[in-house]
Amino acid sequence: MVKTQTVPRSENIRRRRSDNRTSTGGRQARRRKSPARSKPPVLVRGEIPMDSMVTPRKRGRTRRRYDIALGIPGAELRLPALPAVRFGWRAVSFFLVAILSMTLYVLWNSPLYRVEQIEIEGLQRLTHHEISAMLGISGEHIFAMDQGKLLADLKTTFPELSTVELKVNLPASVKIVVTERIPVLVWYENGRTLWVDEEGYAMPTREGIEPPALVINAAGAPRISLGENADPNQYLTPEFVQAVLTVREVAPDDRPLLYSVEHGLGWKEKKGWDVFLGLDLKDIELKLRMYDAIKKHLKNAGLKPSLVSVEMIHAPYYRLEP
Repeated sequence: MVKTQTVPRSENIRRRRSDNRTSTGGRQARRRKSPARSKPPVLVRGEIPMDSMVTPRKRGRTRRRYDIALGIPGAELRLPALPAVRFGWRAVSFFLVAILSMTLYVLWNSPLYRVEQIEIEGLQRLTHHEISAMLGISGEHIFAMDQGKLLADLKTTFPELSTVELKVNLPASVKIVVTERIPVLVWYENGRTLWVDEEGYAMPTREGIEPPALVINAAGAPRISLGENADPNQYLTPEFVQAVLTVREVAPDDRPLLYSVEHGLGWKEKKGWDVFLGLDLKDIELKLRMYDAIKKHLKNAGLKPSLVSVEMIHAPYYRLEP
């Protein structure tokens, strides 16, 4: 018969406390003795691709091999393998920049692109030397020419040019095609002499060139409106020039024409007085007949006027000398 010994409850509690102290002290001792732990590993959830676990291998240059079949069955000739050369975009860019730089250097320093001679067509009164000297491009580089400026300078310096065309061809060919204005009258005003063409464009006189036969002695600038956008070289209107040509046909051939701001167009008679027809020449035939009648009246009366005006058909008059 086995006897059981009953342990009091207080004894059990004491034992448990003793065991807890022993185990706690042991754990603390082990914790102090154990070395410092490293950081815990990172947990990655999901599948890891196999490609990321494989270390990429450096590719070597692929060598191209060429085998040439011979006429004998089963025989072939193997040529030496050569590496495939590949150029990157940086090498290609450097190559292009080098070629362009060399090309620009050759073009800029080559004498082939220097202007040596200028070809000019259409000249009648102007000379080749006058235009070439004004341009001053002999020996200049063809790529440094400003065509717009050259055209503007030509039209400003030579207003007698109605059209100017500039052609530049490589390597150094310059061709200018011009059309000159033809002067039809000489306008003399306060010591200034201008040549004027049929469109009313004024141009300076040129030495060595015969002036037009029609001469007008003007007492002042013409009172005509050319408009806001008129060319600064246009001095008269085409209608005014046509009126001058009409008066020239009816006036004496050996007498210069006159222009007055107050009375318009006319001429000076051989006997000394001035005749004015005005600017409105629509009824020029009637005005001429009226003038003939006045001239006969003055002759019969023995009068010598200083001015005869038939500007207005309904109000002609003459002015006697003082």
